[in-house]
Amino acid sequence: MTCIVAIAKDGVVYMGADSAGSDEDTGVIAPYVIPKVFKRNGYVIGYAGSFRFGKLLQYIFDLPQCPANVNTSEKLDEFMNKVLMQSIKKQAKELDLDKEEMDFDALIGLKGHVFEVSNDWCAIEASMPYNVCGSGAKYALGSLHTTQVWKEPTKRINVALSAASEYDLYVAPPFNIISG
Repeated sequence: MTCIVAIAKDGVVYMGADSAGSDEDTGVIAPYVIPKVFKRNGYVIGYAGSFRFGKLLQYIFDLPQCPANVNTSEKLDEFMNKVLMQSIKKQAKELDLDKEEMDFDALIGLKGHVFEVSNDWCAIEASMPYNVCGSGAKYALGSLHTTQVWKEPTKRINVALSAASEYDLYVAPPFNIISG
C-alpha cells in the first residue's frame, strides 16, 4: 500500500513515492528509510505492493539495457514487453516467488516515457504524460489532472503525494522524488 507518481516532461521522467510500509493484517503503518523509487541501468523505477519484489528490481534482477535506436513510443512499447518484461518474468520464475512476493505494481520510466507494469507482465504507457500506482493512486491522479498547467513536475508530484496521504491511510510522508 503506497503511492507512486510519475510525470514525463521534456524527455525526463520525474517520479516520487511516499515512505509508508503497512501490514494489512495488523494495521501497523510505519515510515521506511529506503525510498521506493530508484534509478538503475537507465530506468527510473517506483514500486508498490511487495517490498520483496521491489528489492529484486532494485538489486537482483538483470535489467536489460535499452538500445539507442529504441526511441519511439512503438519501439519502446515493443522493447518493454518483448525484452524487459520477459526478462523479469523469467528471472522471477527462476526464483520461484510465492503469490505474496509477486503482488506488485510499478511505474518504470525509460527515455522520457512512463510505463505501468504489474504481475500480469504487461507494460502499458498511458495517453497522458503522467501515471500513478498504489493504494493512493486515485487521489494522486485527481491532483495531477488539476495541476496539468503547472510547469514544475516535482511540485506537482509533491502535491499529488500530499493529496494521497491526506485521504489514504496507507500513504505517508516523507516523500522521495527523483528524475532521470
